Amino acid sequence: MENFDPAPMEGELLLQERHGTKQRFYVQPPAQNKIVVCDKEKASKITTWLKSIFLPQGFPYSISKDYVEYQIFDTAQAFCSTITGILATKEVMKGVGVGDLAATPLAATVTWVLKDGCGHLGRILFAYTHGSYLDAYCKTWRLYADVLNDVAMVIELTLPHYFEFTTVALCFSTTLKAIVGVAGGASRTALTQHHAVRSNLADVTAKDAAQETAVNLFASVVAILILTYCGTSFGLYLFLIMTHLACNYCAVKAVCLETFNPPRFMLSLDSILKHEQYPGVRHVNYKEPIFHLHKSRTGEEYSGFKIKLGSSAKDSVLSTTPVPYFKKLLEVYKAKPFVPFLNLRTRVVNVLLKDNARAVDVLEAYYHGILFILATLAVNDINIPFLEFASVFNGSEWAQTRARHGGVYQYELSEQAIEFLQNLLSLEWVRVQDGLEVTGWNVHRHQMVVDEWRHHAEGLFDDFPQEPVDLDPPLLNPLPSLENPISARALVNGRWNTARASNRNSDYIRAWVNGHENDMNDNDRVVIDDDYEAGPSGVRNYVYIAPSDDDDSYSD
Repeated sequence: MENFDPAPMEGELLLQERHGTKQRFYVQPPAQNKIVVCDKEKASKITTWLKSIFLPQGFPYSISKDYVEYQIFDTAQAFCSTITGILATKEVMKGVGVGDLAATPLAATVTWVLKDGCGHLGRILFAYTHGSYLDAYCKTWRLYADVLNDVAMVIELTLPHYFEFTTVALCFSTTLKAIVGVAGGASRTALTQHHAVRSNLADVTAKDAAQETAVNLFASVVAILILTYCGTSFGLYLFLIMTHLACNYCAVKAVCLETFNPPRFMLSLDSILKHEQYPGVRHVNYKEPIFHLHKSRTGEEYSGFKIKLGSSAKDSVLSTTPVPYFKKLLEVYKAKPFVPFLNLRTRVVNVLLKDNARAVDVLEAYYHGILFILATLAVNDINIPFLEFASVFNGSEWAQTRARHGGVYQYELSEQAIEFLQNLLSLEWVRVQDGLEVTGWNVHRHQMVVDEWRHHAEGLFDDFPQEPVDLDPPLLNPLPSLENPISARALVNGRWNTARASNRNSDYIRAWVNGHENDMNDNDRVVIDDDYEAGPSGVRNYVYIAPSDDDDSYSD
C-alpha cells in the first residue's frame, strides 16, 4: 500500500497522483471554483535526474522490496570483478606473446582461436546439460557463475608461472567464462523478472545495464591507476576475489522470491506438516540453502526417494506392474490433472501430468508425491516425524499390500489406501493453498524442475477452473486463522469450481448448480464458501454438507 503525503495547501483534496517519489495534488481552494495543481518532489533535481538514468521508472514502487539491497551488493561485486578482470587481461596479453620479440602473430592467432573455440563448445554443452535447472536454482547458479569466473581469472593471473602451458590454460579459463556467461545471464534474467513487479521487465533490465556500465567505467579507471602507480600483488588479488565472492553471496541472500522451487517448497511443506504453521516468504528464502552440496538438500529428494515431475508413463510401468493396479491408479486420479506413481524398486515418485495441468496443479502434485512417500514409509513401520499422519497407516492391514518389487520395503500402498490418500490430500491441499497465498506466496507460478511429458485429459468442465476434490467424509471445521482470498467456490460432482470475477459470485454458482441438478446423484456433495462477514478473528465460515431432498443441493 503506497502512502501519500498530505496536500501542501488548504482546500478540498480532489485527487492525488504519484510518479516514483514525485507527488501531484489536485486541490479546490476554499471559496474558489477552480482546481489548483500542486507538485511535490522529495529529491533534488540532480538526484531526480540520476534516478531517471539509473533506476527504473516509478522507483521505488515499481520494483520489489529487495531490489535496493540486492543492487547494492551486486554493484560492489561488479566493481571488484571488473578490476580483477583488467588485471588478469594484462597477464593474458603476456601469455599470447605481447611484448615478446620471439612470439609470432600466427602463434598468437592460433592460441586466440583455440581458446574462443573451447568457449563456444563449453557454452553449448552447459546449456544442454543444465539449462532446465537455471530457473529452479537461479540463486545458486548466480553465485556459482561468479565462483567459476573467479577461478578463471585466477588461472589467467597465474599464467606467468606456467608459460609453456599458456594455450591449455587459456582454453580452460575461456570455457569457464563461457559457462559463466550462460549461467550468469540466465539466472540474472530470472532475478530481474522477480524485481519487475509492474510488468516493467525491459525497463528494469535496461537500468540494470546502465548501472553496470557506469560501475565498469569507474572500475576501469581505478584498475588503470592501480596498474600505473601501485602495481599488482598476491594480496591485492586475494582481497578483490574474496570481496567479490562475499558481495555475491550477500546479493543472492537478499533476494526474496515469492515463487516456489524445490528447496523453498520443501521447507514450507516441512513447517506445515510438522508444526501446522505457514512460513512467510522472507523466512523461507533466508533458510533456503544456496550451496547444494548434497542432492537431498535440493528438494528433489525426500527420505531417499526422488520426485520427478512431468515424467513419462514409461518410467512408471514395469513388466511386473499388474494392469488392474495401474488402471485403478488412473481411475482414482481421473479428476485430477496429475497422477503420482511410486516406484519402490527405483525409489522414484514419477508424477504424470495431464495436458491441462496449471502451475498450482504442479505444486499440488509435488505435495501428493511427498505424502505418498510418507505413507509408504509408515506402512513399512519406518518412523516419520508426522505422528498423527503415521498413526493412520502404521500397522493398518487395509493400507498395505505385499510389495511386488520393493527391494528393502516389504509393503506398498494398497488400492484402498491410495484412494483414501487421494481424497484426504485433495481436501488438505485446499487448506494448504489458502494458507500459502495468505502468507504471500504466489502459487500460480513456480520454478519447479518439470519435464515436458504430458498425457491427454478427458471430461473437463469448461465453466470454471477446476480443483478436483471428493468430500468423504465431509469437513465440518472452519479453516483456522486464515482468510480465504477466493470470492466463491463450489464443489460439484467431485470438482472444485472457482468464481473469482465479480460477476461470478455465490449466486452465480448457485444458479449453475441448480441448472445441473439432473447430473447429480445421492453420493454427490456440494460446497459453497461465501464471503461471509468476518468475525473478530477475521475467519470466514466454511460448511461442507451432503445434498438431500430438503435442500437445493447447496449450502451457505
